[in-house]
Amino acid sequence: MRAKHLVMVFCSVFLLVANGIASDYVPEDLKLGGGKQSLETLKAQFFKTADRDQQVIIVKMIAKHTSDEKYKVLAEIVEYDVRTDKLGNFCHPDAVQTALDAMILTKDQKWESTYFNVLNKFDNTKVRMTAAKGLAMIGSPGMVPKLVNMVKNELSYKAFREDNQKMVADDMVVEAIVSALGDIGDPRAFPALLEIVTMQNHRFQTIQAAWAAMEKIQW
Repeated sequence: MRAKHLVMVFCSVFLLVANGIASDYVPEDLKLGGGKQSLETLKAQFFKTADRDQQVIIVKMIAKHTSDEKYKVLAEIVEYDVRTDKLGNFCHPDAVQTALDAMILTKDQKWESTYFNVLNKFDNTKVRMTAAKGLAMIGSPGMVPKLVNMVKNELSYKAFREDNQKMVADDMVVEAIVSALGDIGDPRAFPALLEIVTMQNHRFQTIQAAWAAMEKIQW
């Protein structure tokens, strides 16, 4: 009887994990139609709720919509907190991350200002790093001066410390920007990259990324 009871408990826990904890689950093969009407419904529902799981579910549903208009809706979600200065206080970072993951696969240059705004202002390290990846994937030479300025001025420290969480988080973003500069390959990035490898005032990973980026510069 005890063994049977344990099996029943195990099955119950398994079902709870499968159906309860994974509450932002959306079927991989889901395809949603309905054009603009269904997209507007999804967008309206997204901005009605501040619930984390609901926001992520809705963004995943938008990403699986069959209309290319979905990317405008995703961009609106990604930019919302930056545009309204909420900086992560309404759109949950996981929802923004999911939207960015879908957008960057398009490699569409029209979203470069969206990626840069998020990279520059959003208050979440992973989201900012993904935005830098988006710029790398589309190759954005027009953004190089702004990215260099972030590396040299906005995210630099005179005395970097590995035990400072804020410095480490910022330097993770610097690493992502440096990698993006390498993928873009613009020679204007070279002085900033050279400074990183000579000053050694960054995490080891960031310095290694700078070395790799310098090799990619297209002279």
